[in-house]
Amino acid sequence: MCEVSADPVTLDMLKEARETVRSSPLGVINTPMIAWRQTTLPLSIDCNIHIKLENMQRTGSFKIRGVANQFSRRPAGGRFVTMSAGNYGKSFAYASKHFGSKGKVVMPETAPENKSIFIQSLGVEVERAPTSCLINVVNRCVQEDNMTFLHSFDDLDLIAGHASLGMEVLEVMPEPDVVVVCCGGGGLLAGVAAAIKLSGCSKTKIYGVEPEGACTMYKSLIEKKPVEMDSKSIASGLAPPFAEEFSCAITRQAALSAVPTLRGGDHPR
Repeated sequence: MCEVSADPVTLDMLKEARETVRSSPLGVINTPMIAWRQTTLPLSIDCNIHIKLENMQRTGSFKIRGVANQFSRRPAGGRFVTMSAGNYGKSFAYASKHFGSKGKVVMPETAPENKSIFIQSLGVEVERAPTSCLINVVNRCVQEDNMTFLHSFDDLDLIAGHASLGMEVLEVMPEPDVVVVCCGGGGLLAGVAAAIKLSGCSKTKIYGVEPEGACTMYKSLIEKKPVEMDSKSIASGLAPPFAEEFSCAITRQAALSAVPTLRGGDHPR
């Protein structure tokens, strides 16, 4: 079983995080939800499928939501280190610059170079390392440089910040039939699942989608504990080599409240 309990996550906690994210000086926006038939489906097809455009967020992804809540609970001007394939690192760097914090992002050698350049342009140091050595570099920074580790997906403040996306979905669709969420480390999936289930949508089915070659959450739910694997995918942001305790526990809790378990899928094109 996942040893960490999901019990600390409450609806009041998520509502508080929602207000923190909404008022954040980092400029998090309530992204639009558009009907899918307005994009790739023929207009003649009548369906009620919506897409939430998180690519419109500052730094280009939903990650800024969790970072806004995470940094609001840390001292300004702190010394922080994290590990990221890029998207969390970009939001981390943006927040570090805004709050005057000293930051360092440890990135896998396979991470896109353009994301590394963006992070460095905001004054945050980048150190690349083999995927298997990332946590060792982080531990060195903590022990030798007295930096505080901010987890890129397994942090309750981060997950609560990501839950704001789920709450925004419910503002448009109060009781959706199905919600589909991308899954890398599971922070977004855990946050959205918690927001929807704790808001009383017991009949809503929640699907997490991750690459077949990097389905750590899928395997973790099957084995009932966080697992590691040699992740391989062109979707580098969805390919962490391991799952972690909080995101695993919260996602499993949602799965046990009568929703289907996570499914692996093809990499996004």
